Amino acid sequence: MPSAPFTISLKSKVDGTRLTVGGTSNLPDGAKLTILLGREASFADDEGESRLFHLGGAGTEVRGGTVNESVEMDESKLADAVATGDFGTLQSVSDTITVCAQLRVADGDKPVQPEAVRAVVGKMGELLNSSPQMKKFGDETWLEAIEGVQAPSAALDELEAATGQRVEHGPSADELWCSS
Repeated sequence: MPSAPFTISLKSKVDGTRLTVGGTSNLPDGAKLTILLGREASFADDEGESRLFHLGGAGTEVRGGTVNESVEMDESKLADAVATGDFGTLQSVSDTITVCAQLRVADGDKPVQPEAVRAVVGKMGELLNSSPQMKKFGDETWLEAIEGVQAPSAALDELEAATGQRVEHGPSADELWCSS
């Protein structure tokens, strides 16, 4: 039976418009993970702050200590934000895709993990507390692994070609973050 501290490690790669998320975990078989993809962008009206645009997501399970999932990337939300100008003029877009894998034990008081997984990690995730990847907000506790994958924005390239406007490409901020 797996034991704490529980961890998830990620190793992802881009293939066209798909991102394959692979990795390992000592979580029990059947543990349900949510995979989220995002890309940071900065706009003139954001006063130096970055926004994380959702590119896609999927659900997967830990099987035999491994994590494997292929996620289609969709940059339409970023492209729409640029096209509408809702946040002002686009200033920069990260060349890094943020890959986030989360294990949530409950959604409020409703369990989202199978009983066999909750028996190992705690009914409300209390046995995740020793993990360096543990996050907590209010009464909710979860496990979160984050990885950055280099992949220039194809949507940005198309927007630059259509508008003739050059936008700064660059690395993401020093710290990756996940939007859930």
